[in-house]
Amino acid sequence: MIVSRSSLDFRTAQATLSPMDTSTSRPHFLSIQEFGTIYGVGKTKVYALINAGVIDARKVGRRTMVTAESAQRWAASLPVKQPTRPGR
Repeated sequence: MIVSRSSLDFRTAQATLSPMDTSTSRPHFLSIQEFGTIYGVGKTKVYALINAGVIDARKVGRRTMVTAESAQRWAASLPVKQPTRPGR
């Protein structure tokens, strides 16, 4: 069987590059909709965060995908809500 170098490279890359982190079974990328659903923000806010450089995104064809790592960093950077005193 003759295998061309380009098809071998593609299969090797396909086997080693997975959109899922196998050690934790979490995706490396989130779609705009997934990010919004998980973090409770709208599509406009997600694009504003990307354009401000607050979260990292990559293009996959026509789709914009947010890196899971930057999404987690953003969530961790949000301020903690302090409890309010009763009667105020």
